Amino acid sequence: MGGGLWSPHEREIGDRMTTILATIVVLGVLIFIHELGHFMAAKSVGIEVQRFSIGLPPRMVGFKRGETEYVIGWLPLGGYVKMGGMDDEVMERIEGAPDEGAVKEPRQPKPSDFDGKPIWARTWVISAGVIMNMLFAFVVYTGVNAVWGLEEIPENIVGRVLPELLPAGAEALAALPVGARVIAVGDRQVADWGEVQSGFMEASAGPLTIVTDDPSLEVEIDVTSDLEARVQIFRGFTYWIDAVVCDVMSGPPA
Repeated sequence: MGGGLWSPHEREIGDRMTTILATIVVLGVLIFIHELGHFMAAKSVGIEVQRFSIGLPPRMVGFKRGETEYVIGWLPLGGYVKMGGMDDEVMERIEGAPDEGAVKEPRQPKPSDFDGKPIWARTWVISAGVIMNMLFAFVVYTGVNAVWGLEEIPENIVGRVLPELLPAGAEALAALPVGARVIAVGDRQVADWGEVQSGFMEASAGPLTIVTDDPSLEVEIDVTSDLEARVQIFRGFTYWIDAVVCDVMSGPPA
């Protein structure tokens, strides 16, 4: 590497490693949230949790606290929560059965065993993983929209129209004066610029009437089924922005 720059081959290897690591991290978070749902639900109905594992065997690291062993496995493709009374064939396949082939005696479930709980409790425990994933997705997407989401523009007044940027069929918008308030796009009543945009983007292909008041006008344009052409409309058709004082710095003349 000369001058501290990576070669194309080295960059490709770095990109692949980054992708692999990112995939492992994302899978790990999703698996953890899912298994945490099972874990918390089992605890809530008094089921003994013997092992909480993120990743599948063989075991990488782990520790025991109380009745539960917390484990990270080498295979980051899943996870599991082992509960009392779940010594079934599936769990044996996951963890390995040292006495495979041995005849098992019938067992009587203990009150803290999974199979010793009523059907509603078992249903709750089995469903809790999916419920936890749904709640996690709701919280993440709500947070992303709250922090980085598109700002709602509480304005439906025409700021300016640039005819040279309007696509074919939308030239009639140039007749709208600055300050006109858009009140309808097609058969949709609009109260802000987001609704104005939705009216244009979701309208059926063909003639589309835009209605304004102050002054009261109607113009008709022709929209196609090409979404890119509809997006192009808003490069030449913009909303009004009021001039407001955002901040006054201490010290300068203002």
